Amino acid sequence: MSYRPSPRNADTITGALTLALGLTALMLAPGEVQSDGFRQFGNVRSPAFFPILAGGATAAISLILLVRGALQAAPPISVERPGRVLTVTAALTGATAMIFWVGYIAAAAALIAALSLTFGNRRPVVVARLALAAPVAIYLLFNGVLDVLLPAGPF
Repeated sequence: MSYRPSPRNADTITGALTLALGLTALMLAPGEVQSDGFRQFGNVRSPAFFPILAGGATAAISLILLVRGALQAAPPISVERPGRVLTVTAALTGATAMIFWVGYIAAAAALIAALSLTFGNRRPVVVARLALAAPVAIYLLFNGVLDVLLPAGPF
């Protein structure tokens, strides 16, 4: 089956939405995180470094996806399991909302457990190990090695 380029395919829609998200992050992060904006971007210890890097990378990759979707044939948008999409969206929204109240480790553990169960992993020991080990490792990397503070929460 061949597809004709269409402005409403999955790549162009996803590229446009994530490009908007990345550009919004680039506009907000410098002013919200520190007062001198992009001036300290090269300083890895700057609190704005990772938000600006993430926003810029998101915008760049999204632009590539958007252009690819506009120039090449891509399948039309189809959602085979809308329940999964809604569950993933709800899990990401919930983890983002609770990260400052319960801390990064607890929020990320809940997110990983929810996503593992959503995608069919029914082995509780594996889910529990992954949900605890990955956030702790990431927390130690960011706090210990990169010297970037993640929300600790009340724990």
